[in-house]
Amino acid sequence: MTTSKNGALITTSTAITSTLGCVVYTLHDAQPVLLSSWHVLFGNGAREGDAVWLVNESDGERTYAPLGRSLYGKLGLVRVDGEEHYIDCAVSSFFAEPDAALASPIGTDIPRIGDRVTKTGAATGTTIGIIIDV
Repeated sequence: MTTSKNGALITTSTAITSTLGCVVYTLHDAQPVLLSSWHVLFGNGAREGDAVWLVNESDGERTYAPLGRSLYGKLGLVRVDGEEHYIDCAVSSFFAEPDAALASPIGTDIPRIGDRVTKTGAATGTTIGIIIDV
């Protein structure tokens, strides 16, 4: 079984190596999918259906495990309620069965404007921010 965690290192068929955002569940059928950035899953010419791998560097050597395939995403401005927002978001399928290793160590909640949040990225470490829009 392939497992992952928030902030894990992933790579694509076009050699973009960066951070997996998190595992989320689709609203229509409650299936797990991987949430990341468009520039990660579709950068450097990657296309829908291209492979995504989990990168493991724990033993001092880089190894790869199949994780999923890119599904869809958006990069650029979108207009919502008359306001423009920049979006850099993409979703990949997820081959592994969800288990306790995928659960957030903190839990889940509904995001609210003004909430303090943290993000852990493979390249950037842990950063802190405030939700300004949902």
